[in-house]
Amino acid sequence: RIGGNEDESTDLDLGDLPGLKVLAFAGIAKPENFFETLRSLGCEVVGKSFNDHQNYDYRDIARLLDTAMEEKAEAVITTAKDAVKLLDMTLPDEPPIYMLTQTVQMDEIESFQELITDSLRKNSALTPLP
Repeated sequence: RIGGNEDESTDLDLGDLPGLKVLAFAGIAKPENFFETLRSLGCEVVGKSFNDHQNYDYRDIARLLDTAMEEKAEAVITTAKDAVKLLDMTLPDEPPIYMLTQTVQMDEIESFQELITDSLRKNSALTPLP
C-alpha cells in the first residue's frame, strides 16, 4: 500500500483480487497491458491512462480519487514505475492506493545461466586493439 495511515497499511494478496472493483492507472507505453493483467487476476477494472513517464501532481491524484469514488472502486492500483512517483506525496487513507508488484522465480537457475553463457560465447567477439 502506498501512503495512507502507515499503522493500518496492508497488502493485498492475489487471492484478494477476484471480484475487486479497482481504478487502475498507468503512465506507461502500453497501459492497456497493465489493465488486462489486472483483469486476468480477476479485478473489475476502470482504467485511466496517462502519458508515458507522467509526473503526477496533486490535481492528478485528486481526479483519480474522485473517479474512484464515482465508480465505487474499492481500491486504486498502479504500476511500480508510477508508484515511485507518489512516494513523496501525502495520500489519503481511502480509497487505498496499491502498486502491483511482480517477481520472477527461477526453478532451473543452472540451465538458465548455461543458456545465457552459451549465447554470450556464440555472439561475442574480441577485436584486437589497433
